[in-house]
Amino acid sequence: MAAEGINDYKELRIYVDSQYNPSRLLILRAEDRDNSEVLMVNWRTFALAAYAIGLIVAGVYGYVVTTSAQVQNSSSLCSHPPTSTNLLPDCLPSLTLSETGSALMYPMFQSWVNNFTQLYPTVQMNTANTGSGTGQSFVEKGLVQIGGSAAYLSDDQQSRNPNILNIPLAVTSDLIEYNLFEPDGKTVFPSNIHLNFTAPLLSMIYNSTVIWWNDTRIKSINPGAANLIPSQRIWPVQRTDASGDTWMFTQYLAANDPWWSSNVGYGLQVTWPYCDPKICQVQSALGNPGIVIETGDIKYSISYVSVEALDKWVIGTYGLGTGLVQNRDGNFLFPTIDNVKASIDALSPQTPADERFSLVNAPGPNSYPIVGYGYALVNKQQITPDFATVLRTFLTYCLLPNYGNSPRFLDAYHFAPLPESIRQLSLNQVAVIGQ
Repeated sequence: MAAEGINDYKELRIYVDSQYNPSRLLILRAEDRDNSEVLMVNWRTFALAAYAIGLIVAGVYGYVVTTSAQVQNSSSLCSHPPTSTNLLPDCLPSLTLSETGSALMYPMFQSWVNNFTQLYPTVQMNTANTGSGTGQSFVEKGLVQIGGSAAYLSDDQQSRNPNILNIPLAVTSDLIEYNLFEPDGKTVFPSNIHLNFTAPLLSMIYNSTVIWWNDTRIKSINPGAANLIPSQRIWPVQRTDASGDTWMFTQYLAANDPWWSSNVGYGLQVTWPYCDPKICQVQSALGNPGIVIETGDIKYSISYVSVEALDKWVIGTYGLGTGLVQNRDGNFLFPTIDNVKASIDALSPQTPADERFSLVNAPGPNSYPIVGYGYALVNKQQITPDFATVLRTFLTYCLLPNYGNSPRFLDAYHFAPLPESIRQLSLNQVAVIGQ
């Protein structure tokens, strides 16, 4: 299990606990893609080696939890099971569930789990920030009960895993962040000025066609800030892991830029355009924490990141700038809840019953373009009826507007609630778990 996780990358950067803390960085190198890889560890701090080991063996742990959790209190002992008017039972069996996956969904799952387990103290739940690709992979292999993902399973994945449900729990978005200074190199770029970016411009930044901040193609769409933009090289930062954020960001580029569509496409992982180190400076990072840290550490860098990181980390910790992104109608927008809801309203009626559907690049003057459902991936076949009962209850809790889909949960991370029609589709899918 460890070898499979490591051999996906030549270099892994693992950031501890999604805390966006550069002092907690360690680097693992896989020199060999066989099962006999050589690991070299470069520490910024020694004390957190346990996290790296924990991440590598997470699959084994999930398997143990999944297969050997002891049910001490059967759901049949609950006096009041769910009804059509009360969707949550009075009590639940004593067991442990595990979730892993999307960095974007991770803080939401933490919040939901903390409150759910207070309501049902017999239930224990583990959550982990490992990226959407890992969430998909682990639920496909039966290593966890819930795979968090900002992307639904592809047609090929779904055909190989017909029992896995793709259940939206909320709606989220990605933003553009940058670490920019004025021409003097000392004055931080004004936080009240948000640079405009189009999909073709971002494509040219990531394919090294535009390598200077003061390129006319940047200044021409930012006339009010043209005199403040420095003559400095751009450092694009990209995700190396299988990421729902990369899935949404590259989908936006592919939908609006013919070059990107033909040469790169979109996905959880893509083959990024080649960067000749003599003329460009592209950086790689693992996870949302990694991309925020990398952008925060490197002057004149730019990257994409999920909106959940905005308040505490992008602005609060690193003071990074945030851009406005051009939508399908040509307007430059920020991912406010209203702009995200405009995208939902424009596209959500087209969502099919299995809910595998993209909200990227919605039409409408106020529709923010990099938007998507946040999914819980769940196998409808569970090892015991009690596991199915607890799973159905937890996911129902997340979906109900007076519980997990209420503003008191969602607003802290700039998530938007599901429309009622989509909530019902999700509840329909939840209902078949264990049936």
